[in-house]
Amino acid sequence: MYPIRWRCGCLLALLIVLSLASVYSELDGCLTKADVHERFPGCPDSWRYCTFPNAFGGSDDPCYTYSLSPLFKRSEVADIVERLEAQPVWSTAPCTTDQKPAFEIYLMREGNASEAIKMGIWEKIAPLLEDCVTPLVQAKFNCSTCVPCTSLVRRYRSGERMEVIEHRDQQAEVTLVVELQESTGGGLYVKAMPKDQPTFAKMAVGDAIVHDYKLLHGVQVVCDNPHCVRYSFITWFQRHQEACEAGTRWKDSSREAQIDRTFKVFLQAARARFGDHIRPKLARQILVAHVNKGGGLTNDKFAAALDALASGPTWVAARNAEIERGLDRFKEAVSRSLKVQIKSSKARRLLAAHADERGILGKDGFFGALSDLRDEL
Repeated sequence: MYPIRWRCGCLLALLIVLSLASVYSELDGCLTKADVHERFPGCPDSWRYCTFPNAFGGSDDPCYTYSLSPLFKRSEVADIVERLEAQPVWSTAPCTTDQKPAFEIYLMREGNASEAIKMGIWEKIAPLLEDCVTPLVQAKFNCSTCVPCTSLVRRYRSGERMEVIEHRDQQAEVTLVVELQESTGGGLYVKAMPKDQPTFAKMAVGDAIVHDYKLLHGVQVVCDNPHCVRYSFITWFQRHQEACEAGTRWKDSSREAQIDRTFKVFLQAARARFGDHIRPKLARQILVAHVNKGGGLTNDKFAAALDALASGPTWVAARNAEIERGLDRFKEAVSRSLKVQIKSSKARRLLAAHADERGILGKDGFFGALSDLRDEL
C-alpha cells in the first residue's frame, strides 16, 4: 500500500489537472462552426478566432483572439528548445508585470534578431513570423504597418517562476504566443475582469495565439513533478518601425504624448470604478505621479494609481508635502551641479515630474530632472 499522504497528493494533482481540463473545454467552446477559418499563404493551416468579453478601460468591447494549431512543427520546436536549453544564462531581470525574476532569453530587440541568429534559431522562426503571422496581424488588427519588434522565450519551472499575474501588454500593439513545451497543467489564461476566474487556453506544442493589448491574460503553470518545464515563445508587434525603435506603441515617444494616450484609458477605468464624478484634473495628477520617466505605465502602477484615486485630494496633498520637504535640498543640488540658481516654482515643477509616486526624488529622477533643466537652459 502507498502511504496515505502520497495517495492524497496524487489525488490532489489529478483533481487540479481535471479541473483545468474542464476549463480548457470552456475556452474551446468559443470556437463554433460559424467561426471564420482563414488561410494566409505563408501559414501551415487556417487561423480561427474567438471573441472574449472584455472590460478594458470600462468599455464592453470584446477582444478578438486568433489561434493556429500548429504554427511550428514538433520537430522545429524540439530543435529550438534544444538550442535554448544549451544557453548558460537566462535573464532574471525583473518582469515589468510584477517585478519578479523573469527567467527569459531575448531573441530580437527593436527589430534586431542578432541574438537569435547566433543561436541558430532565427532561420526557423523568421519565415513563419514574416510570411504568416505578420500578414494576419496587419489584416485583422487594423494595423497595416505593424512590424514584429521584440521576441523572447520565457521559462517556467519549479523553484523559479510558475505564474505571471493577469495583465495587459500595454507596451505592444499585438502579441504572439507560441507553446514550445507544455507543462502538465495550466498555462496561458484569459479574463474579462480581474475578479473573474481564469479561462485557460488549450495549447499543444507548436500552437499559436495572437491577441491585442486589450486582452487581460496571465500564466499559471501546474507541474506534477520537480522536472516539469514550460517554454513560451512571445513576439510583440508595434504599429510602426518608428514605434518599434522608440519601444512604444506610438510614433511619438515623448513623455507627454505617452501620458496623453494613457490618460483616456485611465480616466475611463477610474470612472468605471468610482463613478463619473471623478475629475479629469485630479485623475491626471495621480496618473502623472505613477508613470515612468518615459511616460510609460506598468500594470501594477496602473492599479496603484487607481487605488490612489480612492483617497483623491488627500493622496495628492501628501505627495505635494513630500515634494515641498525636498525642495531646498533639490535647489542646492542643482546649484552645485549646474552652477545656476533656479526659482522654487521651477524646482517644484521638476520635482513633481521626476519624483516617484510618494514624492521622493531618487537618483534616476534627479538626473532626469537635471537633463530637463539643461534642455530648458
